Formats: sequence, C-alpha cells, structure tokens
Amino acid sequence: MAHTEHVRDEYWGGGPALDVYAVESYDNSIDIDPKTVNRLLGYEELFWPQGLWRVSDDRPTE
Repeated sequence: MAHTEHVRDEYWGGGPALDVYAVESYDNSIDIDPKTVNRLLGYEELFWPQGLWRVSDDRPTE
C-alpha cells in the first residue's frame, strides 16, 4: 500500500484517491466468469476494467 499524492495527481488528474494497493500473492484458484462478476457487482455485462478501479462500498463482499 502506498499513500501518495504523486499517483493521484499524475494518473488521476488530482482526484480524491491517495491510497494505492498492490496484490503481491495473487492466486487464480477462483474460477469465475467475468460476466458473473459484473452481474454480482452491478456492472454492465461486458464491462472490462482498465486501469485502477475501486468497487463501491455497498457491493457484495462474500
């Protein structure tokens, strides 16, 4: 995790985000179709995130 104004200003044009998290131990053992994830999170069926995205606080966590 990094708390940085540089990333906010350089990549997000001064948006409200200051914290950046990195996944160090990625495990692809969960096999789920992207369309299913999009449906569960309330996104359009063909949504494909590009860049850094934050899931809303009111989205499912289990």
